[in-house]
Amino acid sequence: MLGSDFSEGTPRIANEGFDSSARDLIRAVDRQLGDVPRFELAFSDALALFDFCTERRNAVRAQTESIAEGLEEHTRWQHLNEAMRKATAWQHIAGREGALSIWDFGHNIHQLFINTRKCSPLGALEHVLFNPVHILRL
Repeated sequence: MLGSDFSEGTPRIANEGFDSSARDLIRAVDRQLGDVPRFELAFSDALALFDFCTERRNAVRAQTESIAEGLEEHTRWQHLNEAMRKATAWQHIAGREGALSIWDFGHNIHQLFINTRKCSPLGALEHVLFNPVHILRL
C-alpha cells in the first residue's frame, strides 16, 4: 500500500479499490505526508536567514565603527542605527517564519493523525505512520 515516488521525493499511497470517502481521506493523508519535507525546508530556510542576519549585524557594527571614526558622534550613530534596524527587522521576520513553520508542521501532523484514524484502510498503518523514527525518515 505504501510506495515511494523518488522523482518527487513524496510518499505515495495507492488508493485504488476503496470507496470514494476512503479515497478522499487517503489523498489527504498522502498530501499531508508530502508536506512534511516542505515544512522542514521552510524551517531550515528561516534558520539560515536568522543566522545570516546575525552575521550581517555583527559586520555592520564592525564596519560602522571603523568607517565612522572621523564622523561626528551623531552621524555615526545615525548610520549604525539604520543599518542595524534593517538587519534586526529581517531577523524578526526570520524568527516569525521559523515559528510559523513549526506551527504548520504540528498542525499538519495533527490533521494527518485525524485523517488516518478516520480511514479504516489506513488505521492499520497508524503504528507505522506515527512512529517518531519513521516520521523523521520522511
